[in-house]
Amino acid sequence: VVAISDPKGQGRVIVCTLHPNDLSGKGRKDGNVLKEDAFIKAVPTDKRMPTILLQVNDVTRKVLKIPGRLDKYQMWPVTIVAWKESSTMPLGRLKGQCIGKAGTLEAEERHALIENELDDHDVDFVDEELDE
Repeated sequence: VVAISDPKGQGRVIVCTLHPNDLSGKGRKDGNVLKEDAFIKAVPTDKRMPTILLQVNDVTRKVLKIPGRLDKYQMWPVTIVAWKESSTMPLGRLKGQCIGKAGTLEAEERHALIENELDDHDVDFVDEELDE
C-alpha cells in the first residue's frame, strides 16, 4: 500500500476511557493528571483501535476538571484528528459529553449506538412523522 486516498472511518467517534499520560514509565495508579501534563491517554473500549492522545488545553481542563483525578470508568466519545507517520499514537479530541460510567445500562446503550454509528437514531420522531 502506497497511500490511502479515502480513509474509511475518518471522523468516526470512538468510545474511550481516559487515563493520565505518564511519561516516567512508572504508571500513575491514582489517576491524577498533573498541572504540567500536556496529554491524556484515551483508551478505546474496542481493543482493535489504538490508544489516542488528547492534548490538554483550556477546553479539556474545563470539561474534565483537571488538574485532578480522572475517573477511569467514565466513557467519553473521542475522534481522531491526525496521525503522523512518525508517531506511535494518533492525536484526538473529545467529541461531546461524558456517556456515563461503564456498566450502567444507559451508558452501555449509548456506547453501543455510538460504536455502531447509530447515535443519531435515538432521537424521537416529530409528531407529523408519527401521524404519517
